[in-house]
Amino acid sequence: MNKKNIFLISYDISDNKKRAKIAKLLERSGYERIQYSVFTGLMAPHRNKELWKRLQKFTDTGEYPEDKLISFAISKTSFRNMKIIGSFAADLKYLLGEKHTEVF
Repeated sequence: MNKKNIFLISYDISDNKKRAKIAKLLERSGYERIQYSVFTGLMAPHRNKELWKRLQKFTDTGEYPEDKLISFAISKTSFRNMKIIGSFAADLKYLLGEKHTEVF
């Protein structure tokens, strides 16, 4: 687990079934959804080799050449200071790993 960064995973997948499978896979792997096709987590997804291989299979089919999944690190400070327009129901301290239980 990285103490300085948080990881964002974003994807643009044409097939509805693939999109749903990616979302479930990311959720089962400990990532939290912050928008429909955007997840966040404390571990770089490529560090989990099995997860990364499964994610690659969803975009390497050749059927939809425009499909893509992007993972990148940003500092926790930048994430904490993001500006939001609209509702954002997620608990930032929970997403940043600063507390272990999310309360609704």
